[in-house]
Amino acid sequence: MKPARRVFVVSAAHTNFLGRGRPDFIYRGHPDHGVRENPGTEEHLKEAVEGAFAAAGLDPASVDKAYLSNFLGERFCNQGHMGALLPRVCPGLEGKPIMRVEAACASGAAAVAAGVDSIQAGADSVLCAGVEIETNVRGREGVEHMALAAHYAKQRQLEFALFPYFFARRAKHYKEAFGAGYEDIARVVAKAYGNASRNPKALKRDVEVSLEQAATASKHNSPFLEDPELHDHIRILDCTAFTDGASA
Repeated sequence: MKPARRVFVVSAAHTNFLGRGRPDFIYRGHPDHGVRENPGTEEHLKEAVEGAFAAAGLDPASVDKAYLSNFLGERFCNQGHMGALLPRVCPGLEGKPIMRVEAACASGAAAVAAGVDSIQAGADSVLCAGVEIETNVRGREGVEHMALAAHYAKQRQLEFALFPYFFARRAKHYKEAFGAGYEDIARVVAKAYGNASRNPKALKRDVEVSLEQAATASKHNSPFLEDPELHDHIRILDCTAFTDGASA
């Protein structure tokens, strides 16, 4: 569909993305454990939304509507109806039409697409924000939550790490169809880490991964799937880490 109106992104703001491995992430054994806590959903969201409005010099009351992207707030944070958090952290949005958007890993992009559609339909100013808190549960519990993005009843039993299983299956098919090797897949990994190293807010901003490291199985880049046919087609560095953060 050809756009009926031009759409501009006039501002953006992000929190520091936080997770295990960051020196400012509070965990059992951290010097500040018991003294302070990691920021929660509302703290991250408030920082991103206020930052976006400040950078644009806009009054929140000037926004026609808003979209909030979130994947699994009910499981990770015991919080549903996430869109209602926006006026809580930014009172100027009180009374605005706000909708939560969920599309698993594409939730943020889906919120932006919804914002563009709203402007095409006549809105003049739309806020699109996203927030995730994923580090407040144990790793195995987080993996279980993530499996809800699949068809849980029919697919959960395929593998404990369900989405790495799906991506390993895709990698295997890609290699067979196009004659690719592990180094070809590793180029994507090295590029992603290289991008993160240039983003001062990225979780892995201090981690360097060369093409050789990404392409080689090692203690820090080992295969982990149980399925013998897919075991060699995905490794630790191919996968994302559980992360907290927000953007607007």
